[in-house]
Amino acid sequence: MRISDFDISSFIDNEILVKGKEEHQYEDRKASSYRQVKDLFKKCSSGSGHVLGDFPIERFNGDEISKFLRYILRLKDLYGREIVSQMDKVNINSESDKWINVYEALDDYVDDMRNSGLFKSCVLLSRDIIRKRPGDYQELINLNQELFVYLLSEPANLYDIGRYLNFSENIILQTVIYWIVSNDGVDETMKKDFIIELEQVIDDLDQEISFVISEGNGAGVNIDEAIIIFMLYLKERNYFGEYVKILNKLAKEELTDSDFFSEVRSCYKVDKDSVVDEKMIQDVITEGRPEYDFDRKLTEAREIIRVFGEYLSRAAHDDNILDMKVYFREIFLSKSKYTRQAKSIMRKYLAQYNETGDVASFELDSESLFIREKINRGYFRECGGLASYNEKNVLQVKLFKLLQKVHLLYCYDESIKFIFAINMHYLNRISDLMFGQKEKK
Repeated sequence: MRISDFDISSFIDNEILVKGKEEHQYEDRKASSYRQVKDLFKKCSSGSGHVLGDFPIERFNGDEISKFLRYILRLKDLYGREIVSQMDKVNINSESDKWINVYEALDDYVDDMRNSGLFKSCVLLSRDIIRKRPGDYQELINLNQELFVYLLSEPANLYDIGRYLNFSENIILQTVIYWIVSNDGVDETMKKDFIIELEQVIDDLDQEISFVISEGNGAGVNIDEAIIIFMLYLKERNYFGEYVKILNKLAKEELTDSDFFSEVRSCYKVDKDSVVDEKMIQDVITEGRPEYDFDRKLTEAREIIRVFGEYLSRAAHDDNILDMKVYFREIFLSKSKYTRQAKSIMRKYLAQYNETGDVASFELDSESLFIREKINRGYFRECGGLASYNEKNVLQVKLFKLLQKVHLLYCYDESIKFIFAINMHYLNRISDLMFGQKEKK
């Protein structure tokens, strides 16, 4: 149904206005409600630039559109008039989980616990394959196929779309990092060429899904499923979008402080097996720069490494010179900030952790992402160089742009099928590039 054909006046009379009021109050409230609904419809229109334009509202009939409007208006009642503006902002710290949890039909379509452990196990298994058995793409293909068959044979759980996207993100970025960027058997020119080839795979898939969406997203889906998928889409969009903002922030810092991020001089270069005389630790970590209160900051850095290594599955040790250097430089020497500088974020985190013992003590999810990506960058600089890191980031931004569109298919089966296709196209291409294999069917 075209939204221009929707009877707003009848909707307001039946759903919003309280009967029995004096005439002037009735007319005032009706005029205000009419403007609210018209404004929502304007934002829902294709090309509006608002995220609500990604909801396929014109695929539904009048009763279904009324149900969508009731939900949005209820959110406004619960969380304030600015809720629609908050939806439009890319912000991983938003309360999107609360928004979806108030939807009346949620439990019919999602199960937070079912398959959660399965996906965690699959991600861990894929990382083990990628890191310990480089080139074993067939095992990744098998794992992807097993997941795909299972997901389509079980009752649909809409949370599994996001979990499968996470699996896809994991295998793509992990193979880029461990099979290409960190591969000493591939020279720098070939690394760049391989990444460009893989970017093309992602670009092609992005064009394909954009075409499918434009041809009729939401066809055949019921209104409850569509609303839940849209809210889950907001959550994925916030994660991917926030991550891209962080990558852009760090890239800008590399340009403005090029000396700090220049190639590591041989006299300061270390790896996991390096042993450095205690008297030289400060010189190696700061690369010859003086640093006020170095010993206290190093103690803090080592505590962060210990917590991250023990509880957050980081392969880092507080007595390893490479780990100490990366954490110290990115937390205490790098000047970039995301709401706050890294040292302020980590000091507050440690204070909260030491008080509560809760490893998830970051005040904001965006700050957790920021710290983790800074650490990633630090290891790239020490071990592979920032050129490869930045090339990986170009691919990562394109990947995130692709993955966040999958929810816009507005169909569980089609979303699972497309994620499967992303993984298969990618794995076939990387195996062809890296190991000279012909593309598998």
